[in-house]
Amino acid sequence: TVISTGIAADLDFGDYLDFLVSDPKTDSILLYIEGIQDARKFMSGLKAAARIKPVIVLKVGRHDAGAAASMSHTGALVGSDATFSAALSRSGVIRVETVSEMFSAAKCLSSRYRPSPAMSFTPTSSMNNLLDHKQMPIPELTPISPAALMRTCSTPTYQGGRLAIITNGGGPGVMAADKATDLNIDLAEFTECTYAALNKVLPNVWSHGNPVDVIGEAPPSRYRDAIDICLSDPGVDGAVVILTPQAMTNPEGVAEAVVELASQHQKPIITSWMGGTQVESGRVLFRQAKIPTCRTLESAVEAFGFIATYHKNQQLLLQTPAQSSRQHDPPDVDGARMIIESALAEKRSVLTEPEAYAVLGAFRIPAVRNGVARSATEALIIAESIGLSSTKPVAMKILSHDISHKSDAGGVRLNITDAESVRSNYRELIDTVKKTCPEASIEGVTVEAMFKSSSGRELLVGL
Repeated sequence: TVISTGIAADLDFGDYLDFLVSDPKTDSILLYIEGIQDARKFMSGLKAAARIKPVIVLKVGRHDAGAAASMSHTGALVGSDATFSAALSRSGVIRVETVSEMFSAAKCLSSRYRPSPAMSFTPTSSMNNLLDHKQMPIPELTPISPAALMRTCSTPTYQGGRLAIITNGGGPGVMAADKATDLNIDLAEFTECTYAALNKVLPNVWSHGNPVDVIGEAPPSRYRDAIDICLSDPGVDGAVVILTPQAMTNPEGVAEAVVELASQHQKPIITSWMGGTQVESGRVLFRQAKIPTCRTLESAVEAFGFIATYHKNQQLLLQTPAQSSRQHDPPDVDGARMIIESALAEKRSVLTEPEAYAVLGAFRIPAVRNGVARSATEALIIAESIGLSSTKPVAMKILSHDISHKSDAGGVRLNITDAESVRSNYRELIDTVKKTCPEASIEGVTVEAMFKSSSGRELLVGL
């Protein structure tokens, strides 16, 4: 089904998402977006849809030129692209930048590897007796394959983004690794058990690392063993398997081995059979088995990235902030309104810093200790009352109704740690601002504690 919203005069994205999420004939939702009119309804519909069906978003207007073109085209307000991306990251959807990426992502998420929010690796029944090696040690005389032996080291678990690359050509392997780095996809680090198992099934000249180069003439059995061992590693979340047609290769035979393995592992396998008619029969097998296959290795790495991103964003969708155990006093709405009305009565559109702190306090939002000084001595008294020291520095900012961007006027001093610096910075602030903004009315200097936190985030809120 294709739906064009036009200028969204009556129905918008939120309405369409509410319909599509309950439509039994809709398996996936692809969105082309220029702008959002009702953000609350859009986000509500998007999150509801993403819990049930894959949602892929192509948002244009990422740069100023595109945003201006979108405005002239539909009149849509594009808004901040960074804000849009941040909102999408916790909505359980995938964002793409091109039409080809959109359909590539759709193909991946319609394959057998659409991960659920709580996707985890489930061992096959034939492997169950091998996983708990502490309770069931393997007898020395029992024949066992290297892959099965490696599985006894630990139980593999799907985490989302650690990639193993298996190839019969060194060059394509390096190119795939470069592409993974470009996309911020981590190459998996194999365990010692994995290396030991690979050493038993691969020639001595194999790459001994990730990417795993199984050497050009690799038969289907060698590919099968290498892929099986890598996917059984607990530090591997998926594999990109590359085949370059060479004199001794059997593209269709290797494809059959991959299809067989795909039924034994839940971790995604993305394939790239490079070439034309010589490898087409292998691609047909992959399509029949719903295993994502790409003509280029770069597209294969991108495909793994889409699956990993979808899994990560689905996890973020299910995360909610813990309920606060603190008891808060009810906000003083009338007090906050009086402060704002006083500023408006003076024909001001921006609150001063003390006024802003007072409004925060009225709504019981914690703020750093602060005070207004009208002399160097007052500034020192306030700083000392805050707890001025080398580990508790203060900040000093000019206070003026006429100056809203204090840094531009040279009216900010940070990380002040001693008494003499407080007094000298007070005088410097006043002198500097008088020169840069001679017509501004200076009421004093705000002194406040510097807040530092290893997990702190800076958030700019405009109201």
